[in-house]
Amino acid sequence: MREIDLETWNRAHLFRQYQGADLPYIIISARTDVTGLLKWSKANQVSFYFALVHIATQTADKIENFHYRFDGNKILRIDHNVPLLTHMRKGEDLFIMLEGMVTEDRLQFCRDLREKADNQYYNRRETVFHRHDMISFSCMPWIDYTQFVRTIIRDGEDNNPKLSWGKYTTDEQGRTTLNFSVQVHHGLMDGYHVGMFYQELQKALDAIK
Repeated sequence: MREIDLETWNRAHLFRQYQGADLPYIIISARTDVTGLLKWSKANQVSFYFALVHIATQTADKIENFHYRFDGNKILRIDHNVPLLTHMRKGEDLFIMLEGMVTEDRLQFCRDLREKADNQYYNRRETVFHRHDMISFSCMPWIDYTQFVRTIIRDGEDNNPKLSWGKYTTDEQGRTTLNFSVQVHHGLMDGYHVGMFYQELQKALDAIK
């Protein structure tokens, strides 16, 4: 992680503008095709949720602005996004937090998270607000929602990206989709960068054999 010089940063004027806004966040939901990933997850007997977290984290890492964070007026660029995700064990109604490893191997990523999820003593209690390299994930598989706003710990200061999705549905043609939500700080990126994220995410999902 390194600090970016605010005086020479090309987004400095936008950062200062949105830092003082009442709600300085971009919050977008879009329908996303996950047909290939669902089939891949079932074939490999791993969690679809964990697999989508992996692909979404890799996608965020491809986009420069998803590496930006800030602490007060200090602008930071992280090396990699580290996923922190909610998970609910069977028979429980309280979620725990799992931290995913940074790896190119999707199977290894999913199996590592399964091992942590099955460990009754494992619960990553740290929130993303206290760690700059975290990217936050959650899923509400009970609802095929149209829009979702995540908890903002401190308005204007909470600036880790938050990615979420709801229940997937499959149509008569066998196409499986879900509503995928992105919540980011407008001082660090614009709608263009969020749009780029969705394009890259769908491209990665479509490439799954």
